[in-house]
Amino acid sequence: LHVEVKKSETPWIAFTQPLPHSALGQFEGWINPHVVAGRFALSEMTATLTSTSLRTAMDLTAHSAHEAFKKPDQPSRWYTALVTACKASYDYVRHEAFSKKYLDVMTHPMLIYSNPLVILDGILLSAHIGADGEITVEEREMVPFLFDFGSRAYPRTTFRVDLVTLGAIDRYIERTDKRV
Repeated sequence: LHVEVKKSETPWIAFTQPLPHSALGQFEGWINPHVVAGRFALSEMTATLTSTSLRTAMDLTAHSAHEAFKKPDQPSRWYTALVTACKASYDYVRHEAFSKKYLDVMTHPMLIYSNPLVILDGILLSAHIGADGEITVEEREMVPFLFDFGSRAYPRTTFRVDLVTLGAIDRYIERTDKRV
C-alpha cells in the first residue's frame, strides 16, 4: 500500500457511476503498476485480484471529487492526495531492487503489486445521477477511483486508487489481506 492521509473538517464528495462486474474485465487487478519475476503466470493471480478488488465489491467507481464548503481560493486537497499516492505507487515498482538486472537472475516467483490508498480522517460522501435523473448522495466508508494521472516525470497512466475513511481502515486492511 502507498498511503496518503488527509484530515478534513468538511465532507469530501466522490462523484461516482455504477460499474457492473461485467464491465471490469479479467484484468481488473492488473491496472496498477506491478512487477513480476521468475516463473509466474499473471493468470494465476487474476481471479483473486479481481474478486478482492474494492471496485468489484462495490459495483461503482469514482472519477472525481470535491471538498464541500472549501473556499474557492483554496487548492483541492483530494486531487493532490491521489496524485501523491499514485506517484509513490509508480516509483516503488521502479526501484532499483526491482530492475531487470536483478529480476532476471531470480529463480523463485515474485510479485510486487502496488496499491495507492488515500485515508480520509473525515466524512466521505458519494454522489451520482441515477437512471431516473435523480441525484443520490450517501455516506460511504470506502470509494474506489479510476484516476488518470501524468506529468513530465510520470507517463499518463490510469490508476485504481482507494479512498477510505479512517474509521473503516481496519475493514479495508482485512480486505487487502485477502489480496495477498
